[in-house]
Amino acid sequence: MPSLPLSIPKREGNGSLGALKLVGSWIMFLLAFPWSLVFAWTVPNCSKDHLKKYFIVSFVMSVVWIAVCSFAMVFMVGRAGCSMTIDSFVMGLILVAIGTSVPDALSSVIVARDGFGDMAVSNAIGSNVFDINLGIGLPSVIRILADKGATIFLIEEEHLHEMQDKYPNNPFIPHVKFGFLLFFVLLICLTIFGIVRFRLSRVVGISFCSMYVVFIIYAIVQEFACDEGFGC
Repeated sequence: MPSLPLSIPKREGNGSLGALKLVGSWIMFLLAFPWSLVFAWTVPNCSKDHLKKYFIVSFVMSVVWIAVCSFAMVFMVGRAGCSMTIDSFVMGLILVAIGTSVPDALSSVIVARDGFGDMAVSNAIGSNVFDINLGIGLPSVIRILADKGATIFLIEEEHLHEMQDKYPNNPFIPHVKFGFLLFFVLLICLTIFGIVRFRLSRVVGISFCSMYVVFIIYAIVQEFACDEGFGC
């Protein structure tokens, strides 16, 4: 049987904090165990000498599982947003973005602890550049080539016409509006980096986390406020 990349949680420390960590570790263990079991059986562990020759199989199966998990995440988030009457754009802006950025955040934390803070910052910037240019551009090119020049809408065409009819005085659809907001946030980030002379600290981390919380609150408030007819 393949070895699992998980170990049974053990209590670390005493008191209520240690008990809380133990409960959290068991919850994460139970949630991750089925996935670790499936991955261990379907993806060869190339770190072992007798499995190094199956590196192509490991790569292909990893890509397959990424596609499957991505489809499942998007499907479940879309269903959850539908049940809570939240637009899919806002759900993608919050939940899907978090799900796709957690691995980037973990890798940034690892390299930052090793003393490569510049690599952590460049990873955060580079991942967004990749998402915008290739994450949107490459599928669009493939779709256009497959459909022989068909027009691709970022949102459903019917939904776009509904928003234009509902808010005739608002020239910006949410995608454009949040694009400008993203650019504004980027300017704030660069300004903060310039003030602290590109040195990462606890204050910088708290500032960025606070900005993200404000952004999430704005996105949620706009979703429900616009639905109520405020035309924001």
